[in-house]
Amino acid sequence: MDIGNNFTTLQSLQTHSSLIDIKNVDGKLYRSNYLGDTFIGYSEEAYRELEKTANEALDKAEEYYQMLLQNGLIEKPKTQDDINQELINSINSIADTVKSLQASIKELQYEYPRNSKEDETKPTDVEYSETSISASTKVPSNKRRTKTSSE
Repeated sequence: MDIGNNFTTLQSLQTHSSLIDIKNVDGKLYRSNYLGDTFIGYSEEAYRELEKTANEALDKAEEYYQMLLQNGLIEKPKTQDDINQELINSINSIADTVKSLQASIKELQYEYPRNSKEDETKPTDVEYSETSISASTKVPSNKRRTKTSSE
């Protein structure tokens, strides 16, 4: 195979522009040459028509979207600001609940003060039942250990 002949053939094709022709068939552009027709794109008229059709479809979709919103079938997506405001409101509500609970606890502490002698008699260790979850783990029982007279 002779490289010089291939180079000459390519060079001669490039210089003979009459061998390459552009055809417009129903808005589609084709490049024609000795190898056949190759699709290369759309004409400007076809592009403008496609753009017009797409814009009409988008306008119709927006109209339907607004109708769905107005009839309450869908809700508008929340913005980040809306989500942040909901979080702030929830945090404030929780803070108010905590303050209310703290006030209730203080009232109960004043109504029922702790007796220091009772606190001394309360058991400090936990009694376990014989029921076990696994061979090495025991479950604390609900029984309170009471002080006997011998202790």
